[in-house]
Amino acid sequence: MSKKVIKRFQDKETKEVYFRGDLYENDNSDRVAFLVEKGYLASADVQEGAEFPKHTGGGWYELSNGEKVKGKKEASATEKDLQKSGE
Repeated sequence: MSKKVIKRFQDKETKEVYFRGDLYENDNSDRVAFLVEKGYLASADVQEGAEFPKHTGGGWYELSNGEKVKGKKEASATEKDLQKSGE
């Protein structure tokens, strides 16, 4: 499974450093759940070709890091900032 990194961390198993915006892949669901719980990974799975922000209904939008924002303009601006900081 693939998750988007939302907070920099070093994987204790591989010693690889992941930065915000990176993609973390691991088949161990317990490990992934732990990293989501601790705030290192977004809770939503990364989908190939997914476009963000995604409208989730009621004026709410989901960003690529798993956050939810109300309002299309706000979501678009925040997503643009996320993409810039991830580059």
